[in-house]
Amino acid sequence: IAQPRTSHIGRFAIILLLFIVGVLVVITSVLSPRNQEAYHQKETENLNVPLLETVAFSTKLGTSGFFPPNFPEHDKKDVEKFWEVANKYSDTNGVHVDWKDTRLLDVTADSYQGEIVLVLGYQSTKEWKSDKGALIAKLKTILEDYPGINYVGIGNEINLLEEKYPGQYSNFVTAYKEIYNELKFEYPNKLFFPTWQYEHLIGEGYLMTAEKGRKPRWDLVTQLDGYFDLFAITSYPYFDVINPAELPKDYFLSYSDYTDKPLAITETGWMSRWEFGGDYRQITLDGYTGSELEQDRYLAWLLEFIETEQDSIEFVNWVGFNDFNDWEEGDIPESLALFDSIGLNYNDGSNKLIWLRWIDI
Repeated sequence: IAQPRTSHIGRFAIILLLFIVGVLVVITSVLSPRNQEAYHQKETENLNVPLLETVAFSTKLGTSGFFPPNFPEHDKKDVEKFWEVANKYSDTNGVHVDWKDTRLLDVTADSYQGEIVLVLGYQSTKEWKSDKGALIAKLKTILEDYPGINYVGIGNEINLLEEKYPGQYSNFVTAYKEIYNELKFEYPNKLFFPTWQYEHLIGEGYLMTAEKGRKPRWDLVTQLDGYFDLFAITSYPYFDVINPAELPKDYFLSYSDYTDKPLAITETGWMSRWEFGGDYRQITLDGYTGSELEQDRYLAWLLEFIETEQDSIEFVNWVGFNDFNDWEEGDIPESLALFDSIGLNYNDGSNKLIWLRWIDI
């Protein structure tokens, strides 16, 4: 009697083992970051904004940064592909350059048909004292050469400059106000502004500062009251938020207590990698990495926010059509680890899940 039972149990164990292996294969396939189709079919039913629902709003939506496929080892065909995609799938393109070297602006103006968002670095303490007139002259030349440029940022993430140069930041404020006054007088229909790093501004930015519960610095906004036309920010909510589902609907709205200017987001994104190596391993262990699905869910959240608040939002620019590094899960990042996976596509131009939503809208 015992012998047949042992045989049945053995056959059952083999069948059970094969079933478990099959399930693991399916799960592995679904969770593969580059298997967008299966990934999408499994998960998008839980998204706040259905993928194939057309979203219409007045806010301009585009990208920032020049990252062709295979950057920085791109060739002529990669560059041509970049501009083809940019002209088809973005309303705006952010050009962030040092004001003394604007070659990328020249290339963009020749190749891009949408609106250019120009953000010029004005970052060093020496510039604030000695180069104010040169910057004004440079901007006047740019605006005469490219009259279609309507958005001009002067100084990038200036609240970080205040933290870096606290004793000299007042020189920036003085120079910026004079620059704004002269340019606004000559070009009253252009929109001039600095940019602030949003997470740092509101007292957050854990992955950037390794601190929690810092004091918000809205005073850095109010001290420029009357000297900017847009409240322009860079924002990376994953610095603090582990999952985009945790983002409150009013995440970006606290600014309205300090200025009545329209909101503009010059840079934003969400990382799509979920595993770091080397010194960044702890970020993975703490859960502060992302995934293709989290990245797509952040865009879905962002679109819902834009649709609700579109009357007070000028433009939103995602960073990068493509990742700027050819990273791999678990590797040691080459540079700018917190940003190397936020592109809408991988470094080689192959699609991520988020690209399906982007091209749909």
